[in-house]
Amino acid sequence: MDAWGEPTAPALSTRVPAEELSRAIAVLTDAALLATLARTPCCADANESETMLVRLAGADHQNATGYCNDPPIQAARQAIQALTNAHFPDHSLISPPF
Repeated sequence: MDAWGEPTAPALSTRVPAEELSRAIAVLTDAALLATLARTPCCADANESETMLVRLAGADHQNATGYCNDPPIQAARQAIQALTNAHFPDHSLISPPF
């Protein structure tokens, strides 16, 4: 994880337990999420304030996702935020943290 607001800080890393990792992988590799990321734009109001990238089997699935609240995007955000909350409680993915 690159800590928001700390551009010179080293990336943070952790070991994620297998069950927790499996839950996140299921969300992040869901066909609906990959299809949403493949659309141009991914959502009607999407902008560059957020970008989502899923690298799967050597293929990048990436798009601007700011202001996109389609269910697969929301689920991916929740999965990523859950990992952040569990493993990096002193850091946030929200800029700036609220």
